[in-house]
Amino acid sequence: MRESNIDMARGVSILAVLAYHFSLYPPVSDHGRFGVVLFFFISGYCMQISLAASPGALEFVIRRWSRLVPALVVCALATHLLETSFSASPDRLQTWFDVFKNFACIPTIDVPCGAVELGLHKYGRYIMVDGAYWSLRVEFKFYALLAVLYFGLSKRWHVAGLLTVAALGGLLQTLRTTPAYLSDFVPYLPCFAFGASVFEIRHGKPRFGALLLVASVLLAVAFAMGGVSGYSIPILTGNLWAYFVCAALILAFATLPQVRSTPAKVLAGLGLVSYPVYLLHQDIGLVLRPVFEAFAGPMLTVWVLLPVTFVSAAYVVHHTVEYRLERRAKAWFKASASPPVPHQDQAAVCYGTLLPASQALRRY
Repeated sequence: MRESNIDMARGVSILAVLAYHFSLYPPVSDHGRFGVVLFFFISGYCMQISLAASPGALEFVIRRWSRLVPALVVCALATHLLETSFSASPDRLQTWFDVFKNFACIPTIDVPCGAVELGLHKYGRYIMVDGAYWSLRVEFKFYALLAVLYFGLSKRWHVAGLLTVAALGGLLQTLRTTPAYLSDFVPYLPCFAFGASVFEIRHGKPRFGALLLVASVLLAVAFAMGGVSGYSIPILTGNLWAYFVCAALILAFATLPQVRSTPAKVLAGLGLVSYPVYLLHQDIGLVLRPVFEAFAGPMLTVWVLLPVTFVSAAYVVHHTVEYRLERRAKAWFKASASPPVPHQDQAAVCYGTLLPASQALRRY
């Protein structure tokens, strides 16, 4: 079940992020960093669809991996090769060992690197290929927690469980006792929970969803007042407005009628490829920007050349890697979940009926 309005919300998110990283219209574009926060709201909404379509935790995890990890590998390799080829600034460079650890540790919620770090301190740490990958670490931890709550605790109360975990984690962080492993993850749980609450309002029980939504908002306010700040984009009292703007956007996109206009379709199309655009844009943009500006000037570079480059590359990645492997994973699970046809019913199946074989032959 794909909703074009949600793809439009993704399009708004990635446009905000691009505007922020390339300073398209400062100081307005400085607020574009909260586009990543909007992605978290959208993820909370969309993961309810993935959970409902997955009969078990293993299928849910593999579906997520099949969509996210191959594109991550392709985009990270492209980023690393371009950075080394164009001699990027030293703070943007990483070794091939770091690249490998990005593949091995980000999708596995840093468990392998954390285990190595316990014994061999320096070998467990790694430099992210692109600074934007910090949000992937948050996303994968959210998926793991969601799988535990939904399949291990309760399909009915998993969002309430998510809010409970968030409240406990926020309390620990307020007391300065939160493990570093969770400090980049817990502060954004109210965003995921809000998105999940909107889905419950839209497709489940509206009253129950409204209660969860109110609880999500109250928890976000408590986090802001208590100083529960996240990595890169802290939601504090000074910018709590950004949380409410993102909340209003996901609520509007999810509940309003589907928009069919041409601009809406273009925005939804951008949202469809927003994941590879996000993976590619930041560090590669820093490498290509001076190259493009040397012959095209800054305005043409940031408003035309860089966006066209990233959207075109993202389109290729989406259709050749992300979309294709996700479809194969879904087809494999669908085939493996289908029960084998009993021998005596083969003729019935051949003639498009569920009658026993003898009746099907008589009918023929």
